[in-house]
Amino acid sequence: MQNFGKLLAAFIVTGALAAPVLAWAQVPAFLPLGGRIISSVPCISAGGPSLWVTIIPFGIPGTIPFSFIWNSLTLSSTIPPLPSIPPTHSGEQILGTYLPLVPMPCFIGKIPVFGWHMLTENNSLPSGGF
Repeated sequence: MQNFGKLLAAFIVTGALAAPVLAWAQVPAFLPLGGRIISSVPCISAGGPSLWVTIIPFGIPGTIPFSFIWNSLTLSSTIPPLPSIPPTHSGEQILGTYLPLVPMPCFIGKIPVFGWHMLTENNSLPSGGF
């Protein structure tokens, strides 16, 4: 009976220690993004010269806009990944992925703005098509 108690205690302690790790493993490394750009504002982030990009997501009528940070580390969604072309004007359509862990700060002068870090992106041609 003593061995059963020790075994049960070991399982409980192992489960308690492993639970945060297993819960973290359920969080995806990146999430998809897509929508119409409503603003693209130059800023400075840890990745150097960046853009604070705000989009209205696809397929969700009446939704709130989401903000993302594009920087020189953002790759295109092509195979193989290449440096991406920054989204430059409102009205462009954008598809890509972003890192959902911690919002990334970017500074417009001394004013901090925040957005999710864009990992990959492809935007529409100036004509408006993909």
